[in-house]
This record gives sequence, structure tokens and C-alpha cells, in this order.
Amino acid sequence: MEEQKPDVEYNVVFVTPRMASEWLTAAKGRPQRAINPTAVARYAADMRDGRWSFEGNPIRFDTDGILCDGQHRLTAIVMVQIGQWMAVLSNVKREAFSSIDGGQQRTLADILTIEDTRNAAILAAIAGRVVIFESGPITRGNVRQTRYRWSRGKMAEYVKSVEDEVSGVISFAREAGKLLGMEQRVAGALFVLIRRKDKESADEFISHVLLGANLNEGHPALTLRNWLSRNKSENSSSKVITDIYAFVTAWNAYRRGMPLKTIRIPAGVTIADENGKYVPVPELV
Repeated sequence: MEEQKPDVEYNVVFVTPRMASEWLTAAKGRPQRAINPTAVARYAADMRDGRWSFEGNPIRFDTDGILCDGQHRLTAIVMVQIGQWMAVLSNVKREAFSSIDGGQQRTLADILTIEDTRNAAILAAIAGRVVIFESGPITRGNVRQTRYRWSRGKMAEYVKSVEDEVSGVISFAREAGKLLGMEQRVAGALFVLIRRKDKESADEFISHVLLGANLNEGHPALTLRNWLSRNKSENSSSKVITDIYAFVTAWNAYRRGMPLKTIRIPAGVTIADENGKYVPVPELV
């Protein structure tokens, strides 16, 4: 039996800050998702920077004319006080609310692939780790972070801006994964960051770690290589953070011209204190 065509109305509207505020106020008390401040901040940053563009995904109003989807976008408009063109879908039945946002969203790698970017998946993964590692101290609590403070559009712009830089370490990252068991995106991000410190020294250090040839006992790169090799097969939730801690420890010793015979990971790196805090990884020198 053929279902009746939905009695909905679709329009493209320039939504002013005043309109957004009125719609949000009218929706108070109705079932809504909790506001995600990070999502609002991403939208607001794109609007403020002129990066927001019309993409046809509507904000939705129910049969009573009350907002039932779009509060994050509207909140961002109110925050930056900049109006935006938006699609508006009216007269949506409340029971349809459960299926909103049920589709598969495009990932950052999807966007880059559509733009014909080579090695899109690993490029996005490494660049994403660089952003996270640079945003503050690296701890077990944030090393697995998957949501960026930036929108996918801004992240795509960033990835394109560092494409040459990241592409230069992809083969090294893959080798680090295959030979030493490091997570490729993590190894790649660390390689990018130390190359920014001193490209010549970084390339020499990376080569030493991957090849391990003609190095004396106490050489930081050899000590790191041996440490990673011993822990290659470890399958624990703390392996990523201990690999990072070991890498930074060895690099810092190398940069300072100091020998390094052993790598010790403080207990607080993997076990939180009574306040739920972890010992952070030292800063790269």
C-alpha cells in the first residue's frame, strides 16, 4: 500500500540572530538533545570566519511550529550574531524525531577523498593527532580523543595546509607500525612534530630508530627501538600513551646530546590519581 505523501514544507530562509533566538526560546521545555558546547563552538567559529556554507541540511519544526532539530546551529548564530542562509523543514511529525541524524555522516577522510586527496585516510589521521597533541599536555586521558574542537570543514582546510608536511612522514609512520608496533597515526604525528623542531636532526633520529644500525649502547634511538620492540606485542589500553612517553623521552635525550640506557614510565602516566589526573608526557625539546 502506497503511503500518503508527507505534508511538510521546505524553504530556504535567511535566519537572523533574532529569529534564531525566538525559535530557541519557543522550544524551551520541549524534548531536545542536551547542548554540546564543543559542537556549538565549532559551528560558531566557522560562521565567524566566513567558512560556514549552505549545505541543505534543514533545521526542523514540528506540527506545532516548534523547533525539533537545529538548536546547535541556531545557538551558534545567536552566539556570533551573524545570520546564515538555512533550509527550514516545517510540519514534521514528532514521531519522526527519533530518526533525525540517523544517517552516516561523512568523515574527514571522506571529505578529503572527494577532493581527490592522496592517502586521505592516513593523512587525516596523522594531521588529526598533530592537532590534538599540540593543543596541550598529552595524557592518557586525551590521547584517544576523537572529536576535534574544529569542524570537519576547518579540519579539512588544516589537513590541506599541512599535506606536504604530513605526506613526508607517511612511509616512516607505516614502517614504525610494521617494525615496532607503534600506532601509525601517532608515530606520524610525533615525526611531524619533531621535524618542526629540527628537520635534519629529526630525520636522522627517525632513521636510527627504524634501522637501528651502527648505534652504540646508550644511544637514545637504539634504546627507544629496543623498548618499542620489547613492547611491540603488548595489547593493553595504555600502550599508546607509554609509546608516546618513551618516544618523547628518547627524542629529548637525543636533542640534548645525552645518553639514555633505559626508559622508565612513571606509574602516573597509566594510572590516574585520586582526582582522575594522569602524569602528562614531557614537552618535546
